[in-house]
Amino acid sequence: MRKLLRDQSGATVIEYGLLLAVFSTFVIFGIKAVATGSGGLWSLVEEKGVAAMTMH
Repeated sequence: MRKLLRDQSGATVIEYGLLLAVFSTFVIFGIKAVATGSGGLWSLVEEKGVAAMTMH
């Protein structure tokens, strides 16, 4: 019973799982922010591309 109470390997797995969850959340929100911020850039690229292809 003492050995079971001193075993901390389960706690380590839980800690790593929590760290992974927090890290994943930050990555997802970071990607969303970059995608939202770059939307205007891609619209501008599309406009310029269409304008360049329709010029005679």
